[in-house]
Amino acid sequence: MAKFGPIVWSGHGLEVYVSPGRPTKGGGRKVWIRIQGAIGTQFRVYESLSYARSADVCFQEQPHPPLSPRKRRASGP
Repeated sequence: MAKFGPIVWSGHGLEVYVSPGRPTKGGGRKVWIRIQGAIGTQFRVYESLSYARSADVCFQEQPHPPLSPRKRRASGP
């Protein structure tokens, strides 16, 4: 499993990684935050809300059997 950046928190079956992004052309700073389930957990995103200055994400543990991954769509015309 590819890691995103340094891990900043781990607990309750979740891992949080933070990676600073390159500055924008106007000099603005970016930071990318990845929240993912630890290896072997069955957490899925239940709900996600995005606001101007924050984001709220809710994870829910899925019952067994685990969901199968979605099929990739062909891009382009």
